[in-house]
Amino acid sequence: METGVACFARATILPTIASQHSTSFASPWSISPSFTTRSLKSSSLFGEALRVMPRSSFKVSKAQNSSVVPKCEIGESLLNWQKAWVSGWYLLVSGSNQIMGVALRRYPDFGPAFGSVQVQVTGNASLWVCGLGHRSGLVVPGRVQSMWTGPGRRGLVSAAQLDVRIPREEFLSKATPDKGLIRLLTCMSEAIRTIAFKVRTASCGGTACVNSFGDEQLAVDMLADKLLFDALTHSHFCKYACSEEVPELQDMGGPVEGGFSVAFDPLDGSSIVDTNFTVGTIFGVWPGDKLTGVTGADQVAAAMGIYGPRTTYVLAIKGFPGTHEFLLLDEGKWQHVKETTEISEGKMFSPGNLRATFDNPDYDKLINYYVKEKYTLRYTGGMVPDVNQIIVKEKGVFTNVISPTTKAKLRLLFEVAPLGLLIENAGGYSSDGTKSVLDKVIVNLDDRTQVAYGSLNEIIRFEETLYGSSRLKSGVPVGASA
Repeated sequence: METGVACFARATILPTIASQHSTSFASPWSISPSFTTRSLKSSSLFGEALRVMPRSSFKVSKAQNSSVVPKCEIGESLLNWQKAWVSGWYLLVSGSNQIMGVALRRYPDFGPAFGSVQVQVTGNASLWVCGLGHRSGLVVPGRVQSMWTGPGRRGLVSAAQLDVRIPREEFLSKATPDKGLIRLLTCMSEAIRTIAFKVRTASCGGTACVNSFGDEQLAVDMLADKLLFDALTHSHFCKYACSEEVPELQDMGGPVEGGFSVAFDPLDGSSIVDTNFTVGTIFGVWPGDKLTGVTGADQVAAAMGIYGPRTTYVLAIKGFPGTHEFLLLDEGKWQHVKETTEISEGKMFSPGNLRATFDNPDYDKLINYYVKEKYTLRYTGGMVPDVNQIIVKEKGVFTNVISPTTKAKLRLLFEVAPLGLLIENAGGYSSDGTKSVLDKVIVNLDDRTQVAYGSLNEIIRFEETLYGSSRLKSGVPVGASA
């Protein structure tokens, strides 16, 4: 075996044991004594210090009467390795005399959940883990990662601890069988890629932005609006579309049967583009040819593009678990980098429309609670980054509340409902004060509402503080510290 930055044992499960749930290595791996003296080297591939493996350090014995074919390779990412019936964890230990209880488990494709394996390490050891991640029905490739160091440690390895990265196209093909929806979401992501470039290279002054070549004299939000309409026309599956800039139904030429209608905010936060704050695009996708008389729960997909230090595309598809983040790579491709399935409790708040606290004493009480309980204030003035941080950090609350003198500003169709699907698919909750924003019927294209997004307890607290009770309350001590 050649020297490399890391090593893992890879096993191919043959059809003869496809029905088995688990097998294990019969005997411990033998490690060269000289291995423990090897120094650590930094690996840019894995982004962490990994121990250099000497030649022929590991020997793996397969269990008797099993069809596991063990194979050791070095430093390989699992980017291109994906086989049916192979979605297990393969573990090895370095700098130790023995590893016990190494289990190799088989999980069928598209199972309800990924499992875990339990191991015990003896001696002063460093455990390295690799394998295939199983995320929301996806069998996707991962990479080698360090889990822990120390003697006599036990632990469970979960799918969330893998660096899981797959191309956008592969993700969409697994997330939905609808080719039309895949086409539409792909076209929108390409428009977002172009908008990211335009935002990054625009020089803004007054009401208009001009690119570095001086050939576009449109306000940047109007330019984004045009690009998104063009993308929807090019998809051939969009029947109607409308935007905050053009709040009237536009016929995109797509079919009614099997087609979609899309509402979008082309550049949320466009007023802070000149300050170089993060801004973004929001859109929701409804089936058929209606954008009124429907609810947010009727959406088949929603997404937002985030134009910041990184460009990301955050997507939720109805019926497919989780909210998924894609990163725009230097070569212009989108790669899946994160899945969020739970919004936990945590002291982080983003309070929009604070002027409403002047004549809304209940909102003032809520804000004072956050301050008294020493919540961390994270507010940019842009709805996209403020809501996106809840998904990325997997905690927190965003509020935008009305008062007698400050009316609702956020549009249900273009902003609130799409972000509601993103938050709720991620395991969070939304509220207009009395119900989920996904349950609100969109009567007019310009309907507006107050809103809160966040974890369960935060939304209960929001509803109880503003309206005295919560539909979500079920023996949860809301007054307790988050």
